[in-house]
Amino acid sequence: MKNQSPSNTPDLFSGLDRKKLKDAFYDALSTLTKDQKKAVELIEGPVMVLAGPGTGKTQVLAARYGYILDQTDTSINQILCLTYSDAGVQAMRERLFSFIGPAAHEAHIFTYHAFCNKVLQENPEYFFDFKKFKLASDLQRFELIEQILLELPDDHVLKRVIGDRHFDIRRLSNQYQNIKKEERDIPKLIQEIRDYIDKMHTEGKYLYQRHNPLTNSKKGDLKKDYYLDKAKFERAIDALQTFYAYQDKMQANQWIDFQDMLIRVKEAFGEHPELLARYQENYQYILVDEFQDTNAIQNNILLKLCEYWENPNLFVVGDDDQAIYRFQGADEQNLINIITRYPSIDIICITENFRSTQALLDSANHVIEKLEHGRVQNQQLSIPPHILAKISKKLVASTTSALNIPPLLQPYQNAQQETLAIFDFCKGHQNLGLNLSELAIICRHTRTMQDLLYLLELEGIPVNLRLGKNILEEPFIQHFLILLRYLDAEYHMYQSGEPYLIQLMYLPYWGLSPNDVAKIAFLERRTRDNKNLAEKILDPASWPEATFEDRSILTQFIQDTQTWIKALPPVQTLPTICEDILRSSGMLQWALQSNDRTWHLRSINTFFQVIKNEIVENPGLTLEKFLGRVTKMENFDLKFPIETGYSSEQGVNLLTAHSAKGREYEKVWIMYAIAADWEGFNITGDQPYKLPDHVSQIEQTRANKPHDERRLFYVAMTRARRELIVSWPLADNENNAQRPSTFVTELRDFLQVDPRPTEVPDTLLKEKMLLIQNKKLTPPALINHELIDEFLQTFVMSSTELNLYLDCPRKFYFEEILKVPRAINAHLGLGISVHEALHEYFYQALKNETFDEEYLVDFFVSSMKRNEWYFTQEEYEGLIRKFSHQLPLFLKQHHTLWKNVTDYKLEYYLDRINFEGIPINGKLDQVLKYGDRSIIVDFKSGRGDSTGSIKKTRTSKKGSQGGDYWRQGAFYKFLLDHDTKNRWDAYQANILFLQPNKLEPEKFECKPYEYSPEDLTLVASQIKETYTKITDHQFDIGCEDSGCDWCNYIKNHELINSRNNFSETQD
Repeated sequence: MKNQSPSNTPDLFSGLDRKKLKDAFYDALSTLTKDQKKAVELIEGPVMVLAGPGTGKTQVLAARYGYILDQTDTSINQILCLTYSDAGVQAMRERLFSFIGPAAHEAHIFTYHAFCNKVLQENPEYFFDFKKFKLASDLQRFELIEQILLELPDDHVLKRVIGDRHFDIRRLSNQYQNIKKEERDIPKLIQEIRDYIDKMHTEGKYLYQRHNPLTNSKKGDLKKDYYLDKAKFERAIDALQTFYAYQDKMQANQWIDFQDMLIRVKEAFGEHPELLARYQENYQYILVDEFQDTNAIQNNILLKLCEYWENPNLFVVGDDDQAIYRFQGADEQNLINIITRYPSIDIICITENFRSTQALLDSANHVIEKLEHGRVQNQQLSIPPHILAKISKKLVASTTSALNIPPLLQPYQNAQQETLAIFDFCKGHQNLGLNLSELAIICRHTRTMQDLLYLLELEGIPVNLRLGKNILEEPFIQHFLILLRYLDAEYHMYQSGEPYLIQLMYLPYWGLSPNDVAKIAFLERRTRDNKNLAEKILDPASWPEATFEDRSILTQFIQDTQTWIKALPPVQTLPTICEDILRSSGMLQWALQSNDRTWHLRSINTFFQVIKNEIVENPGLTLEKFLGRVTKMENFDLKFPIETGYSSEQGVNLLTAHSAKGREYEKVWIMYAIAADWEGFNITGDQPYKLPDHVSQIEQTRANKPHDERRLFYVAMTRARRELIVSWPLADNENNAQRPSTFVTELRDFLQVDPRPTEVPDTLLKEKMLLIQNKKLTPPALINHELIDEFLQTFVMSSTELNLYLDCPRKFYFEEILKVPRAINAHLGLGISVHEALHEYFYQALKNETFDEEYLVDFFVSSMKRNEWYFTQEEYEGLIRKFSHQLPLFLKQHHTLWKNVTDYKLEYYLDRINFEGIPINGKLDQVLKYGDRSIIVDFKSGRGDSTGSIKKTRTSKKGSQGGDYWRQGAFYKFLLDHDTKNRWDAYQANILFLQPNKLEPEKFECKPYEYSPEDLTLVASQIKETYTKITDHQFDIGCEDSGCDWCNYIKNHELINSRNNFSETQD
């Protein structure tokens, strides 16, 4: 690049104190190390700096920026600096400001997206059509993908008529984004996948290498993984083919997504050479920070800007050892590609570390040196030997510290002990008056520090925890949404809001007695009729025998809700309606009087901003439609971030390893360093579809997960300046054994230590664990023991109730004892319809010994018609089409089951069977007798290979209580065996699934169970223990599953009370 002499070159050291700035700049230059100085002063031609953690790369970048301005006639707007994040832009500009003063505000320092937006804004003539497009919100994009799925034919692998119909939406969204990030050619990609499928049968990993007598497989036979992966790859092809529909619909709506801006600028640079030349001519120097974090499209834009010159003035700074964003599409291979693209590139390794002691660096070096994949210095096949010889990345401390101690490795007996030890560590520092902001607790996943956060809050120890929180998950907002949903449902359809009313009445804002609410729910369960529950509460004659603690408050609350319902007609705007309800309900006043009023007001303001955003996109939006969109946001798991209230600049820092990057602390504690957290790779619905490893960056991420986790652990270790503690529990809170991470094992060998578990003082353990356990208990006020006793008078246990209690005691209490109304759903309607149809069909077929599949379809359609009110129109029509096709196929596969039957029972109901003093009952779908032996048949309307079915069909193993379906079969066997009129010797229970497997679409799963004495002993003990717990009123502890409605309800109920108790001294 040839420097142009600008006519208006600004004074480098502008500002009020020019001499002071200039002195500061030259002082900074004088403090640079030899390697840093070389990186700053070598300004011509391509340069790569490999800078490890703590080596001052931001200082080098800013100094180089200033040095170019000082030593050449280049103006400040002729230097382009690109970086990965907004935080990186801010850090760079602040450092540059300390060198050159206010002129730093004019510096062209951008993220890639900000730079592309600048190009778009400066050149409207090249982007005329594109300028009309708007950035689509996540909700808009997800709705668009939902529409694509709805338009697919019923037999398409991505079409879900029922179940989690949103499962594929996020996966498809991520697939589309990866296609754009990686700039993939779809037809070429699909052909690559098909080519791989064609040769899979020759790959060693899919073939048995020797005879396996257990599976009766011969050498050379195909493994099950072959069929599973083949089906996944074919599914990926189907998913990729929807990309065109996505692009067409985005175009039709004049929408763009986050990657389109980069793609359009890159395309414009290729289509309009004069546009590209303008930026190539302007930017004489290009600096890139965190180069290892760039993805393909970002890298290609950079190369476009540089392609005019054979040896551009390109300066890239990166560290392949800190490449921790591969899961977002980043590719550290870009570092290697730059070296091969510019053979004359100067490579400078900065290894002098200004942060940590040598003892800590030696340990960190040992961990990262075992990295086998992706390190620049290991690329013997890609990089010439003379360049590799220059690369050395072993970190060396800049000074010798008096406190030069290696990391402390510390195991604990269990996760509770580890949590308490960290708490005690933080408390000790507070007692000594030490600076808590210099302490950092780093974990892999935030869930592992929830108990620690709770204890620190209880003890009043300030915490700095900056995690984006979803406003739709904030308890106060969730409670307000329950109120809005109740009011809107009742406004549109009489009694349709009742599933919300009991939950609403339990909330703390209205001053209602929990005992009164529980009594109402219980009485309503006994006297179901067509009267509205709200009307019954207002009418004293509804339950004349009932006494309430304060009926007047109940009456006033119902009268208030009826007033709010009448005010709903759309004569006002949506924000006004919501604000009026918030005020008149007393919720706003409650929030203003609470101890945590600032947090609640922030939540309310964010929620109203969501409403405002939705109205901008949908003028005239009604409350009904807004709530429908909120439901979609929840179904799509979309987040509207609000910063958490846990933020104190002088508090203990709680961070994940990813969020710790770029930070440093005096003392760092890496907690929960177990293999399951640091080496596991959990594939979720967010993951794109599986592709062959060699064709996609995301698949390389899956394959290289251990390498990426090693980099992440290295990043966590190198945050410490003086002290580093690495701890792990030998068991989790459920006492399941845990293995330390491989990295811990390597450090243990390197340091030649064999640490023994440390015991937390027993008094501290008991005191703090009691606090944590109490946090998880159901509030006593929500458990009405009088109503439980009344329920138990007629209680007979079924397998459903057994499974429900084992799943979650809280759910059992609210759904079985109180019978809180639940919204109807398609799953329930489908189950009823197929069971009715199967009963009618087999009643006729077994009676007449005539098996005609078409009769079953007729029965099913008739049953669906009777139960049509369970479904939306779309669900109703889709399910009839789907099951009319599948039910005959199901019968064809399993028809032999009903041949040679000598006796049978259909929907066989057994009531009050005495099982070792416990009354049990149940309805068995079928009992089929062949000679002197019988089998139990139970139909399930789902798929046998779904995640839920796999979990429920598990047999018992050591330490496992077995799956719900497995346990149900044993329960039915007990019913038959203990029936005094028994004439059925049931030796087997068969679970038959009425939908075919996803990966084997011709197979309708059948799970046959034969129960050993040990199996039956286990289930018998579960029945007896569960019955005892129910009769002892043990409903205070729930499952604590994040997907459990009632555990979340209890958590939010307690959180809203604990954080917002009224204070009599509040001013």
